[in-house]
Amino acid sequence: MANNKYSEVLVLKRLANIQRMHDACRQKQDVSKFSNKDKIAYILWKDRYSRNSDIYLSIIFYKKFYPNYVKDDMIKLEDLYNIPKMYDIQRTRAEIQNTEGLFPATDEVREKRAKREAEFSNYYRSKKRKTLKAFPDYYMYLDESGKTDKYFVLAGLLLNGSSNNDAQKLRFNELKKSLNEKHGLTINELKFTEIKQRNLQFYKDIVDNIFNEGIPAVFVSILVENKGLKQKTEKNKARELLEILLKGDLASLIVRSTCSSPHASNKAKVNITVDKDGCGYDAVEREKMRQGIEDELKKSYKYLIQLQTFSDVDSKDDILVQLADLYASSINNVFSKLPDESETAKVKKEFAIYFLEKVGLTKITKEISKSDSKIKFINKVIFTTK
Repeated sequence: MANNKYSEVLVLKRLANIQRMHDACRQKQDVSKFSNKDKIAYILWKDRYSRNSDIYLSIIFYKKFYPNYVKDDMIKLEDLYNIPKMYDIQRTRAEIQNTEGLFPATDEVREKRAKREAEFSNYYRSKKRKTLKAFPDYYMYLDESGKTDKYFVLAGLLLNGSSNNDAQKLRFNELKKSLNEKHGLTINELKFTEIKQRNLQFYKDIVDNIFNEGIPAVFVSILVENKGLKQKTEKNKARELLEILLKGDLASLIVRSTCSSPHASNKAKVNITVDKDGCGYDAVEREKMRQGIEDELKKSYKYLIQLQTFSDVDSKDDILVQLADLYASSINNVFSKLPDESETAKVKKEFAIYFLEKVGLTKITKEISKSDSKIKFINKVIFTTK
């Protein structure tokens, strides 16, 4: 029976081995140094049909890695002593899919297997609601804050799946409309700078809806101290911070989620949207930023993830970029310790604290939410001074 506990480090190592094996296969190099588990995982990654049929998986496995024993699509009975048993291939496949959570079969196949194989029961009993649904396309919405404050912040939301992405935009636009009617306001764009005492409850209601109704998203943020940065870094902060964020926990999360879904192909596609007004760079700088991000993703997960689109939009046209503005500005307000001497500044501080407490980001050094938390966030801070 498969153990329902696994090491995330082991899983990420498995994914790295898949990429190395892919390189070796393309270059027709010897792959005997790889374990059978890595070889089976490689087939499950590369061929979606193998995830649903142990017979098909075994055929591909023998043809690919034991071709000397396969003649005219046949294997001699006495050669069965020299090749891995089909039962061992099946058991390894089950461990990869159920214990490590990688490359699962379709729901229909899993249900059939669960009925006839007791080892799958633990998977269904321990199945938990996931923040991301692990479709192969990811959408990240980002904004900046704090160019002249203690910290420069790049933050926003990561959503999963184009249909879910569109549904969330519709949801928050409808929510904005209903809250305007409830509070007798005419707010067209969510902006942290426009928060005042008369509309504070409107903005708190937005936050409450996010956490009471739930949103299949991960909050992402990265901060750096402005003090001590060199001129080159100062100019390219947004690009370099996004590259750092993506080649760390964020890319691992996306790849891990994609490889854990029956809906996904073998490569995650990332779409990034930033606030045009906040980024402050021209078309050439935007293209350099896109290329830099693409290069960083390829370094870590060149066969498992790719940058699909990188665009900047006017925040008034995208409700999710507006939510990114609220999140980024709240982080800057709290951790840069912006003054709250006026009544309006106190209201902004109150909202910022309210938002971050809901997320769970209560300390600047807190980098990732607890695994059992319903709200997921990734936060990274770079200190430039002692």
